[in-house]
Amino acid sequence: MAPYTHYPPGFLNDIVLAQDGNLYVTDTGTSRLFRITDRVVSVATDTPFQANGITVNPANGRLIMVPWSGSDEFVEWDIESREFHTLGSAPTGGNYDGVEVVNGSIITASQADQSLHVMKSGVDKMAVRLAGRPADIGIDTRRMNAAVPYVGLDRVDIVVLDFQE
Repeated sequence: MAPYTHYPPGFLNDIVLAQDGNLYVTDTGTSRLFRITDRVVSVATDTPFQANGITVNPANGRLIMVPWSGSDEFVEWDIESREFHTLGSAPTGGNYDGVEVVNGSIITASQADQSLHVMKSGVDKMAVRLAGRPADIGIDTRRMNAAVPYVGLDRVDIVVLDFQE
């Protein structure tokens, strides 16, 4: 077993299984992205803002991260080159939590304006006003529904994704 390395966490937030077979975890409190390989944790990279939500872009295998604060840009991180690429800007200025990719569009949950947003070709638009401050989201792509948990409401709503692309 590998020696244990301790990284003081700030606020571990979201996790994704990447195409390289590793788990990646955002730490919103320290602006870091951690990699977990065979149960060994390492720092993959420092993020350009307080990254909150994370998902894999199925089109290219890059990791999409959305900001809690410190930026209004959505970024992709290339695991191999270790480079960040800007995808577009978000008008709420942060407080994004969940992020998923559906049919080439980036769907995000914004606590700042209590809504779901859609980013397509670098342009972000509010798509659905929600009942409260959303946390991470899950998408059922077969039915085109989003499961939206709320931070302070102790409930999860199912929202139909019927927005126009």
